[in-house]
Amino acid sequence: MRAIEDGMYAPSPVNSQPWYFVVVMGERERKEIEERIEWLIPPQGKRAYIVVLWDSLKAPGWAGIACMGACCENILLGLHAEGLGGCWIGSIKEKDSLRTILKIPQHLSIFSIIACGYPQEKPLIETGEGRPYLDKKKVLHVPKVPVKERVRVIE
Repeated sequence: MRAIEDGMYAPSPVNSQPWYFVVVMGERERKEIEERIEWLIPPQGKRAYIVVLWDSLKAPGWAGIACMGACCENILLGLHAEGLGGCWIGSIKEKDSLRTILKIPQHLSIFSIIACGYPQEKPLIETGEGRPYLDKKKVLHVPKVPVKERVRVIE
């Protein structure tokens, strides 16, 4: 719950705080979530899911999307600080049926899901662009563009 509290400290337009959360730990509900996610690496081990919900009436448009992203990033940083791993998932299929299963009110949208638990792998960060991938030895490679290619300093 500490990581969720970290998420709730994210900035939001006029302090609207448009986020709500459902923490999913039950096996049946976890399986329902896992069936609706496109995985690069199939899930292993026990995990919980934080379903991040957005009240777009409180913070509409791009400002709302931005603050929801900040909330999710704060949660990921909070998980890391606690020695846990997190995966921010946006590719969620059949959101309407998931809404029913999790009893989510109609005025809230499923913004994303964060899988959390103890890390199962140690990703290899490397220079490049493109999607993360698994090599033949099942090592996860995560390409990242160098900072100097994306930052321009004006003095």
